[in-house]
Amino acid sequence: MQQNRIAYYTDFAVYPVLIAVMILVIADKSSPVERAFALALALGGAVLWTLPEYLLHRFVLRGDTRIAGMHDQHHAGPGAWIGTPTWLSVAAIAFIALLLASLAVPIIVTLSLAGGLLAGFLWYALVHRRGEQR
Repeated sequence: MQQNRIAYYTDFAVYPVLIAVMILVIADKSSPVERAFALALALGGAVLWTLPEYLLHRFVLRGDTRIAGMHDQHHAGPGAWIGTPTWLSVAAIAFIALLLASLAVPIIVTLSLAGGLLAGFLWYALVHRRGEQR
């Protein structure tokens, strides 16, 4: 989706804030042992990010979808501000990672995994954007 410069870079402001809030909630609601477990889960979530990233690219962004055309435009013009709006990615992660997971596991587990996924996505976005600037 074509965006303006501010909208395109919103991920880099919103995601660190969300991750920080998750860290504060975990720190407030957990013991030291639970915090260590939460850190391990967050690292696992960051590594796990590669799976949804691959699946999204394979079946949505490279598949026979309307979005695939926008993805092709994004790679044809790497300097163009074409990307997923922050509100959409946050809503998807909140729904999938937080709402569904919180039905089955404690909130500390959910926040740790979701925070790790967000951190993985943020790292991916930073590396991806850096590659476009070359």
